[in-house]
Amino acid sequence: MKKDSKIAKFTDLKKLKVGVQNGTTGDEVVTKLQGKDSANVKRFESTPLALKELEAGGVDAVVADNGVVVHYVNNNAGANFKTISDTSFASEQYGLAVKKGNAELLEKLNKGLAAIKTDGTYDKIYAQYFGAAPAAAAPAPAASK
Repeated sequence: MKKDSKIAKFTDLKKLKVGVQNGTTGDEVVTKLQGKDSANVKRFESTPLALKELEAGGVDAVVADNGVVVHYVNNNAGANFKTISDTSFASEQYGLAVKKGNAELLEKLNKGLAAIKTDGTYDKIYAQYFGAAPAAAAPAPAASK
């Protein structure tokens, strides 16, 4: 939201115009909050388009994945945005999908991720794009081969 916004938590969005990326978790939770027929839920094909609408004043806030939002805010300081997190949201994890049976690629990915986490490269890359060290991740589910 804009830096001068009084929004402090998710439920503050109940009667506001909110931008979301169509078909995302953000779309689902805002629709649930405001009602499926709410004219205040503004859907966009991408989060950056929703954020551009926020910049232009067409919505009061945008609900989206923190990685995309933080990257946008960090690279568009002139937009005068701030971000908030609300612990009422369920944590979501990102992942990589590998075709079932492709054990060779799965092993390479797992080894590569383990190596960059061990030597600190992962944290450096994360900080470069998101401006802070990553939060402790939930344990990854066991991969099936």
